Amino acid sequence: GKGLSRNEMEIASQHLKLGSGIKFYHISDYRNLLTVKKNKLTALINNVPPHENVGQNFDELLKDIKNIDVLNEFVENNKITINNNDYMFYPWGVSEKIKLPEFSALHNKSCSCVCCAEIVKGIAKCMNIDLAELNNATGDTDTDLVEKASAVLNEIKSHDVVIAHINGTDEVSHRKDLVGKIKFIEKIDREFLSIIYENADRNTKIIIVSDHQTSSQTGKHEKGSVDLIMNITKKEIRGTSIWLE
Repeated sequence: GKGLSRNEMEIASQHLKLGSGIKFYHISDYRNLLTVKKNKLTALINNVPPHENVGQNFDELLKDIKNIDVLNEFVENNKITINNNDYMFYPWGVSEKIKLPEFSALHNKSCSCVCCAEIVKGIAKCMNIDLAELNNATGDTDTDLVEKASAVLNEIKSHDVVIAHINGTDEVSHRKDLVGKIKFIEKIDREFLSIIYENADRNTKIIIVSDHQTSSQTGKHEKGSVDLIMNITKKEIRGTSIWLE
């Protein structure tokens, strides 16, 4: 969806040609969901994230899709032109429904999640984790971090653990914008972490962790160690986990 506004991406997702055995759901921005009957997937599909394969040949990237009629027809029938640029819907990877354990059953603690990214919201719902309501979160660097900090401080009043997910560092890294990533991390420190640190109960334990590396040079997820930062309290009564991608 590069070059398109959120509204243009939503409109593009509203009038699609769908074959039998396939359903389409627009989630937000460039994110969409296809559901396909299992018996329609007659071949294996490799996971090929588009943001990690910028500049690569489409025929090579989509060679698995071409062997699956229902997906190949979807791609070919829904190519569009907007503002003199050509766009297509790109089947990125495949997964299937699973059942996740409840957070309270795993840890015997109540939990709330402050997030915008749909995948994190979905995990939270599957694990029966409460979700804080946000009005100005975007899942990117233009998200309202002050609103997120306020939500964390509010949720920690009634939950043992609060997980705050910040996705903008991942998105800006995929765009290979090193300066933008540095500025956003500084913004997180200034408009999010500082507010929580200064206003949370003195017994609150704060943990900052990332689930993976994302290189600003390659634009790809990378293997390797990630930082773990935490403040140690005298009494670990409540906890806030800050999840940076």
